[in-house]
Amino acid sequence: MQDQTNVADIMMGDVVRLEDVLSRDSVTSVCKSFFGLFGLPVRVISHEGDLLADVHRDQPLCNYLNTLGEGERECARTVSVVRDLEPDVETIVHPCFTGAVYRIVPLEYQGRPIGRFIVGPYVPAETSQPPASLLSIDAGIDAATARTNFDTMPRVREHIAKEISAHLKGVLELLLFSGHRAQLASTMQVANVRENYRELAEKNEALKTSFEKLKQLDQLKSTFLA
Repeated sequence: MQDQTNVADIMMGDVVRLEDVLSRDSVTSVCKSFFGLFGLPVRVISHEGDLLADVHRDQPLCNYLNTLGEGERECARTVSVVRDLEPDVETIVHPCFTGAVYRIVPLEYQGRPIGRFIVGPYVPAETSQPPASLLSIDAGIDAATARTNFDTMPRVREHIAKEISAHLKGVLELLLFSGHRAQLASTMQVANVRENYRELAEKNEALKTSFEKLKQLDQLKSTFLA
């Protein structure tokens, strides 16, 4: 249930939190379509850090690295850093030690950041070989296994990644606009009902007062005639 501050902000045409106007189901549905089309993992996070959607498939490389002590620690650190990054206006492209990258794209509404989505990890198509940072992450790493798993990572050219991220940004912000409009209409309807009830209560009170005055006048008339 929304608090009074959020209701007031919506009444003024403002949006405070992404989750106030977007349902998790609708966001997840859009992200599933995106994943189905491009095969790229996507997560949507509110400005407060709440995860609204997470659509991905476990990658063999990530699974393998999580069996290695240093690999697991570095994976956890990278995921934590990426999740906490908050771009202001420009998209942030954050590199991973595996050679993959994450694109962190801001979501804006009425000129203000209200959340972000993360595309990745994926390997830029321009990258042909796994980096040394991957092959040396742990003393027990098997280079051949790492290379094989590296080759199974999603790949996309950077200019294509930029274009499809811009497309997803437009869809999510349009969804935000539609959700805000629906929320505003609903809130205004509730406000109108409350206002009509208030006016009706005032009229009833006025009628009650008039009725009491008529009773008093009737009593005075009866006394006078007696």
